[in-house]
Amino acid sequence: MLTVSRDVSNIASANLLAEPTFGDCSNISVTPVKVPFTPGKQTLLSSLTSANFDGMAILTGDAVAAVEFTDPTDGKQKIRIPEPAGGWNWLTSGLTALPQTIYGVKVTSADISFIGCQKLAADVILTASNQGFGIGDIIINKDTINLATNN
Repeated sequence: MLTVSRDVSNIASANLLAEPTFGDCSNISVTPVKVPFTPGKQTLLSSLTSANFDGMAILTGDAVAAVEFTDPTDGKQKIRIPEPAGGWNWLTSGLTALPQTIYGVKVTSADISFIGCQKLAADVILTASNQGFGIGDIIINKDTINLATNN
């Protein structure tokens, strides 16, 4: 549900039409995922294994002002979580657990346990210290994740 290389075609998201809105999400956490996954209604937070390379950190954004909208290109309801100043960026600082492939990211929040996940436009293969990658705004399709199954 995050956008890497600004590609939003492979995004999992939340079915929130009758659920709380995201306008005032706080304590957003974004974490790289190191296992292959297919975003969809059956995607569980527990199936998205966090990356563990040296330098990996769960990035947070406080009081994120999410925007809900209908995408005119496909008619789907979406949520955009803007990237914070400095972006959502990760950098390796050593060689532990490398090589490691990053397939996407997961987004969680203190007030809404699991927001969603997004596959990267292209897998990122980390093989050395001082390698990095980043993503831009997070875009979540609201119709692909069933909140009742996100544990």
